[in-house]
Amino acid sequence: MELIEQIHFSGHVWMAAYLEGRNEHFEIRTKSLYGLDHQLLWHGMAPMGSVAADFIYLDLSDLQDALARVDSAMAKDDTSEVSRTAQTLLQKSVCYLPFAVEIMRTARTPTRKRSFRALRGLVERYKSWRRTFEHLDGGVFSARADIDRPSRYMEQRSRAPHSSYPALKYGEVSLESIRLSDGAQRSFPARPYLTAEVLNTEDADQFFCYMISKYLQAQLRMRRCKYCGRYFVLHGNSNQEYCDRPMEGSRGTCKEAGAMKLYVRRQNTDPAIRAYKRAYKTNYARIAYGLKTKEDFYEWSKQARLMRNKCAAGEISLEDFNAWLESGR
Repeated sequence: MELIEQIHFSGHVWMAAYLEGRNEHFEIRTKSLYGLDHQLLWHGMAPMGSVAADFIYLDLSDLQDALARVDSAMAKDDTSEVSRTAQTLLQKSVCYLPFAVEIMRTARTPTRKRSFRALRGLVERYKSWRRTFEHLDGGVFSARADIDRPSRYMEQRSRAPHSSYPALKYGEVSLESIRLSDGAQRSFPARPYLTAEVLNTEDADQFFCYMISKYLQAQLRMRRCKYCGRYFVLHGNSNQEYCDRPMEGSRGTCKEAGAMKLYVRRQNTDPAIRAYKRAYKTNYARIAYGLKTKEDFYEWSKQARLMRNKCAAGEISLEDFNAWLESGR
């Protein structure tokens, strides 16, 4: 997710959200000084489902830290520090977008104390939305392909407290022709404009209701990563078992670690690979006893790998592969 410019603004600010294929876009907007509908302050893009996948793993102490920074900055009348605080949250997660917008609104309102109370109230709303996403990730958005997500949501809403499955209400959406500039344009080099239905809102609840509604319509499915244990969105390949998140303390991802884990497990359990490894050790030892030259060994190992791969792919039987290995001794 990329900040396309520093967040400096004047006047009214709000957030916008829209979808494009398997991506979701988020913006912070303000009134334009040049006769346009709005001026873009910030744009972020993430894979479809990122809000649902990441929300329950937010460290909500980030919001308390942001409140302290904003309180200190407002006491010094330092609006630049307020804007930097909003940027810091956006760099951590797009889920913080409503809070970042409220921070920016607080910096420019004449009744700052009242707006600061709104920020504190928004912290409590985040706690409530976390409970909602916990229910959704493990239920409505499960990996099962045989359920209709909107119907399941309404079914669960009729059974569970409405605070867990709220009514998905949000304001009007409008069809817009969006100019893809700066950071946004690099994602769509062949098209300078994108036409999409856009939600423009100042309200956090409307923002999250809109995103959940879109996920339900898209039949979003999720699964727990077998490496880190966190939920991730399934795109296309329903057999995917690992997410793309970076592992803690490493540059690698869970998917890469999962592939290595699968490789090691296969090395230890696949009969063809186990037979190849035994034969490899036996033939390599023959070099030391003068029973095989290095050149002969390298040629044998090349052919043995080809035969091993054929056996693993089912092109030849394990019995035929073992017979070939025996004949090469």
